[in-house]
Amino acid sequence: MKIIKRWVKRILFVALLYVVYVFSIAVLFYSVYQPALGERHEPITPTFFGESIGVDRVMLVEERMFSAITRLQMIEAAEESIQIAYYAVHQGLSSDLFYGALFEAAERGVLIELLLDGVFHNFYGDERITFEALSQHPNITIRFYEPIHWLKPWTFNNRLHDKFILVDGLYAMIGGRNIGDQYFLESYEGGLVKDRDVLILNTDEPSSTHSVLSSFEQYFETLFDHAYVRERTFRLSSRRSRQVDERTQFLMRQLAVVREEFPYYFEDDFDWMSDSLPTQKVTFIHNPLRRLPHEPEVLWTLGQLMREAQTSVWLQSPYIIPSRAMRQTFNLEVEAEVYGLTNSFSSSPNLLAMAGYWKHRDRVAQEIDYLYEYQGPGSIHAKSYLIDGRLSLVGSFNLDARSAFLSTESMVVIDSEPFATLLGEKMMALVEDSHPVDVSGPMWPEFLETPQRTPWQKLLIIRLLGVMFYPFDALL
Repeated sequence: MKIIKRWVKRILFVALLYVVYVFSIAVLFYSVYQPALGERHEPITPTFFGESIGVDRVMLVEERMFSAITRLQMIEAAEESIQIAYYAVHQGLSSDLFYGALFEAAERGVLIELLLDGVFHNFYGDERITFEALSQHPNITIRFYEPIHWLKPWTFNNRLHDKFILVDGLYAMIGGRNIGDQYFLESYEGGLVKDRDVLILNTDEPSSTHSVLSSFEQYFETLFDHAYVRERTFRLSSRRSRQVDERTQFLMRQLAVVREEFPYYFEDDFDWMSDSLPTQKVTFIHNPLRRLPHEPEVLWTLGQLMREAQTSVWLQSPYIIPSRAMRQTFNLEVEAEVYGLTNSFSSSPNLLAMAGYWKHRDRVAQEIDYLYEYQGPGSIHAKSYLIDGRLSLVGSFNLDARSAFLSTESMVVIDSEPFATLLGEKMMALVEDSHPVDVSGPMWPEFLETPQRTPWQKLLIIRLLGVMFYPFDALL
């Protein structure tokens, strides 16, 4: 009995040491460390303007089902290559159709490179079988960005947050959506997520240097071949090989059934060219690749564009958490009028992020001229920014320190007044389901008067989390 107690104490002591080790490096260190933020004062807005109509056209993809179908059509249109980088692919019908379409493309000879974040994908159950099936196909290469290494906690915060698809050097889609039923289906028990993508059409030669798609491809190749990326190999028994074959056939049947049941979604009558809008220039921007906190390249670009704005700035982000480090390079108080749209405490399912927002809410409401909190059905997840009714930024970047300093992030800066007008209309439609924030009175006064009142239990949890994580908003 004494021996057992002694070993239990040793195990508990080692476990405690490990927790302290992980907490010190993955939490404390990343909460206080920041890169050297160099001073930059040169104007950058002119670099994003084009002098004439460019080779890239853009189409705003707002509707849920249309977004899903557009992705499937892109994959079906592929003739040579598909390159995909995604933060998360959630199990469900949407991911089944997505993988089924990839298998169909691979069967007809298309070369597919798939890069997923190494944390939010499980290696068990149906998902593991799917990954095994993907890895076995000769035309598919699947890799994972920074898989968790439990002895290297400094890798925990280095996450792939990009969300884009490239096809044949001719088409690209980028936005805030992950692959999952909550982003595409019209009904979802866990709560609908309203998001936004932009489809980019290169009207020049494939991978033309005149098109932004060449920058996409260069960035993807850097990601895909990076030292942080691992290609997992699976050794399969004959029995497991049969299960993998069955899984492959199941996914392709799922796609065939949906195509037969809803043929109008798959008819080749979507004229992307006529539905798209001209641009004068499209520019691809992204964060550096680094395990330690990196320079906030995307945040710096957005902040500089805001400082140079003449009339108006629109910010839409599911979370607004301007940490101390962010405020050194990003100021919400600028000469132009600033409009902000984010989730309310009632709409957002991300309690940790709302805890960070709770800490900064008063400051944000005082610095932004007009702040609106969404209270319509579901929650908003799009990350879009609009400068002077001409430059539009769409991609994966949230207004928080994790997106600024830790994650890989990418966006497109679109110089197109017609596209900016359409984007502004979509933002205003969400504002109609939102409530203006007034912090001159008691905390959360609007929830007492709006139809969607936040349950007191949820507010209590947000406040408690806000207190617990008050020093750690750099990680929220």
